[in-house]
Amino acid sequence: MGEYEQMEGELGNFANLYVASYQLHGTLQRDRAQMIFNGTFYFAAPVDGHVTGAVFIGEGHFNAAVPPNEFEKGNLKRLLGTDVVD
Repeated sequence: MGEYEQMEGELGNFANLYVASYQLHGTLQRDRAQMIFNGTFYFAAPVDGHVTGAVFIGEGHFNAAVPPNEFEKGNLKRLLGTDVVD
């Protein structure tokens, strides 16, 4: 069975979709972005040895530092209508 067919089969069988969970009460920092989680991640069954999806149930917060250059600041204002991401 191909990878796509395996993922499609897993999605059709909700009982087998989530095979592992992980409690997280903490912060993940990536580049200028910070994500704060308080809840549980449920991971999909691996397809060809790779986890292809997850669901988070809980509370979270996302913020990102102001972009460093005027072009990125302009895009942020144009696309999101704000000067900050919080």
